[in-house]
Amino acid sequence: MKCVMCNTTDRPFLTPLKCLTTWGPDRSHKICQTCWFRDFAKELGNHECPGCTNNIPVEPKMRYIPEEKKECIVINE
Repeated sequence: MKCVMCNTTDRPFLTPLKCLTTWGPDRSHKICQTCWFRDFAKELGNHECPGCTNNIPVEPKMRYIPEEKKECIVINE
């Protein structure tokens, strides 16, 4: 997971509301706190998600496999 503005992996990240409601918490674009308060959250600034406006792909959809189904044994006779 990287900041869509500066590519840092420093956490914590914040997410624009429209992106969060569109893609959900796991897939939405993330902005590091430094970029959020320095560039994104300015009073008269543009509050569109920079990841969405620049067509940056969202995180891939994760498929969760329950613990009891992670191991399977195949027997060939």
